[in-house]
Amino acid sequence: MTEKLELRPYQATALSDIRSLYAQNKKKVLLWLPTGAGKTLIFCRILKSVFEKGKKGILVLRGVELVNQASQRLMKEGVPHGVMQANHPGFNPFAAIQIVSVDTAYRRRIAPEADIVVVDEAHLASSESFRWFLSQYEKGFYLAVSATPTIKSGLRHIADHVVHPVGFRDLVEQGYLCPPRYFAPSCIDLSGVGIRDGEYVNEDLESAYDSTNIYADIVKNYIQHGENRPAVCFAINRKHSRQIRD
Repeated sequence: MTEKLELRPYQATALSDIRSLYAQNKKKVLLWLPTGAGKTLIFCRILKSVFEKGKKGILVLRGVELVNQASQRLMKEGVPHGVMQANHPGFNPFAAIQIVSVDTAYRRRIAPEADIVVVDEAHLASSESFRWFLSQYEKGFYLAVSATPTIKSGLRHIADHVVHPVGFRDLVEQGYLCPPRYFAPSCIDLSGVGIRDGEYVNEDLESAYDSTNIYADIVKNYIQHGENRPAVCFAINRKHSRQIRD
């Protein structure tokens, strides 16, 4: 079902700025927007425009959930597409627009033809699999998308120009995002936690958080501040989320 959402002013500005850069033949563009600002809608509109012009486009990302979310959003925008991910029901290699799981593409050495490559969660695009895949499109246009584009290794392989129409504080002041209230354990020792590609090493974090004191701190803070309201608790991984639940 097609669902036409009206763009917010900053989203319209972002689209205009991206297209202006492309018109100047500036091929590597990074869209930097905070979480909750609607990055998905913007890159879906770009892919819709690519489809309507009879061109080919790829949305490359990692993870089943992101693949499914992107596919649902494209369907709402009325964009026919295929999904290149193992055993996915949306597989259609003849579609002009493809959602590509980078892990599937790297494993099978698949690189569909494309005029533009959209990279969601672009701060993850420095891995070996991403770099191999992206190297297949050295002459194409890029739209890298991220809320956190600052990584140690840099993103110059996919981004030369940045579109950043609005910041987090602006979105809160304009009423698009709620001011957050967040709490974190006060007794975490991260001195032994390594960093890889700008992110904490998952296994090290898991060891650092393996403490009943920390779980008790979560409960204490929720009882004190939560007032029985819905809350989100961020975990390191699935194992950690189950431990918090228990």
